[in-house]
Amino acid sequence: MVIKAVIFDLFGVLVLPGYASLFNRFPNLALEMNALIDSANDGVVSRRVFYESMADLVGISVDEVRAAYMGDYRRDESAVDWVRQLKSTGLYKLGLLSNVGHGWVEDFFSEQELTELFDEVILSSDVGLSKPAPRVFDITAERLGVAPVECIMIDDRPSNIDGAKQAGMSGILYTSLSQAKLELTSILSK
Repeated sequence: MVIKAVIFDLFGVLVLPGYASLFNRFPNLALEMNALIDSANDGVVSRRVFYESMADLVGISVDEVRAAYMGDYRRDESAVDWVRQLKSTGLYKLGLLSNVGHGWVEDFFSEQELTELFDEVILSSDVGLSKPAPRVFDITAERLGVAPVECIMIDDRPSNIDGAKQAGMSGILYTSLSQAKLELTSILSK
């Protein structure tokens, strides 16, 4: 099958993760923190409620939680440039598929950038489904106007790659930019 679309994850691929400091400070609360993160990603709680709930859970101020949670996140400009390069070829539709709550993407990309870089942006909080559910990958392919077998998902989590494959997509487990570029080039050259 010919690849017609490349789909990128946000956190861990285009944006380097930053919440590790909270998990390092409060390792005994990892399960509860992950549950709050999942609720925010699914759009069940707002960003404000997320920060307040996390502050209550770990016993520090909302400002401290916000600083710890977002302080280490940073956009990987080299990865974003890669997306730009792929977009400029005009050969592939590009998608962004992320497990993220409302308002988080805007910390890293303006609406104009999202429109310029991606043909479709699918956020778990908007569709009410999170990766690795195969249906969210189907929705992404549908919105891109291609079949799942015509897509490659690039994600840093093995479970999300498994979900993409269950939906019929190819997958690249992102460990570094150079590794992902090599794998994508190899798949696209077949």
